[in-house]
Parts: sequence; structure tokens; C-alpha cells
Amino acid sequence: DWSLLEENEGLFRFCKELIAFRKRHPVLRRERFFHGKSGGVKNAKDISWHGVEPYKPDWGGYSRVLAVKLFANEKSVNDIYIIFNGWTEELTFYLPKPPQKTKKWHRVIDTSMKSPKDITEEGKGVKLIKQSEYKAMAQSIVVLISK
Repeated sequence: DWSLLEENEGLFRFCKELIAFRKRHPVLRRERFFHGKSGGVKNAKDISWHGVEPYKPDWGGYSRVLAVKLFANEKSVNDIYIIFNGWTEELTFYLPKPPQKTKKWHRVIDTSMKSPKDITEEGKGVKLIKQSEYKAMAQSIVVLISK
């Protein structure tokens, strides 16, 4: 309902920036399914699964947390790390290091933040002070990018 655009300005801006983010990062627009095998840039995997600790996803039926790392490939220069905290409390997620030693994690999306801080515009990601961990608020999604 476009008559509610002014009332929902923050949601509209978020969706617009999210679409632009997806368009800028080919790793989010793959032609084939992820396979988790080595290959591509520096013979790295295309995807890896994590929990609150790197490389330790909890596939149990009651788990409410998951993180995934999408690796840069021939078309994409940035790794993307997505945290899903479906738990009812804030959790600290320990981050894997970006494969490229010169790159650092930057926050581009955190759905727990109020608009306009919930998603950053192109090139304005917030460099994490602590590169080894991120506190994800309850029932939120966080997207980090290496650059």
C-alpha cells in the first residue's frame, strides 16, 4: 500500500538498500547451488557453516542459531558472513578470520538496530572494533562483509 510509504519510510529504505546490496554482490546471485567443496579463489570452499563458534554449527532440532560464510569467487571480491540469532537472548558469535589477511569484517546489516542504522549504504559499512566476535541481539540477523 503505497499510501503508507511515509509511515513506513524505514522499512522502504531497508528493502531498497537490501536489493542494492544483493545486486552488488554476485555471491548472493549464484547460478548453481553451493556445494561446500574447495575450488574458486585460492582453492577455498564456496560456503561454510558455523554456530556461535566458527565451523561448529548446531544441527540439533532445538537450535535457534546459525551462521554461514559465503566465500568470494571469480565474480565477487568480498566474503559475506551472515549470523542468524533466533534465540531469545543476545549471543556472542565468534568470527572466523577473512581468508585474505589484509581484509577486515565490516557490519552492513544488523536488524536489531533502529533505522537508519539497521543497514548501511554502499561503501559505508562499519568496521568491527573486535574482529574476533560480534554480539548479536536476540532474534536478529547480522550481515558482515570482508573488505
